[in-house]
Amino acid sequence: MRLVEFLNENKRIDVIIKTLKRDCSIFLKEIKGSQRFLFRGIEDTPEIKASVRGDIFLRKSRISSGRKPLSMRQKLHDILNRIFYKKFGWNVRDGVFVTSQYGVADTYGHPWIFFPKGSYKYAWSPNAYDLFAKLPHHRYDELPLDIEEILEEELRHYKDNDLKTPINQYREISFNCEEYYLVNSQWQETDLKEILK
Repeated sequence: MRLVEFLNENKRIDVIIKTLKRDCSIFLKEIKGSQRFLFRGIEDTPEIKASVRGDIFLRKSRISSGRKPLSMRQKLHDILNRIFYKKFGWNVRDGVFVTSQYGVADTYGHPWIFFPKGSYKYAWSPNAYDLFAKLPHHRYDELPLDIEEILEEELRHYKDNDLKTPINQYREISFNCEEYYLVNSQWQETDLKEILK
């Protein structure tokens, strides 16, 4: 019985690796040598439970429709997006948020390993592990009149290149992609690690 389970497990990881190499080759090339995965914490949903053995599934991004912020006030979220749009040409706060910190992803739900499908954009800050935690303005009832200038100064450090650095420094990264794969984090200590080399 153990041999059968072992063979089935090997087939499952082979299917995952083959799928990722086929659909996420741009991303895999960019993170090659990083030695860490990116995680996205999400709640268990019927979509996840219905996926094949819960190993891997494809999700559509909500970047085009916008997203309702979980913790941040909508007004602040919208101001940040205006500033990010001027800088990068897309609404960074509506992106798919990921981190290389398993424990941080775990605070949002079950951590899944993240792989954007096809082309993508991303943004991250060398000065903040998490933008929400760094901004004191989310705590006030009324935002200061000069909030945009204050935020523009804070956001000037954001980058949209050098992806391995935020992965290795455990930074929050926002991705702009149409679709992305989530792989069950149970595979992080298996042959899936070979995909990073």
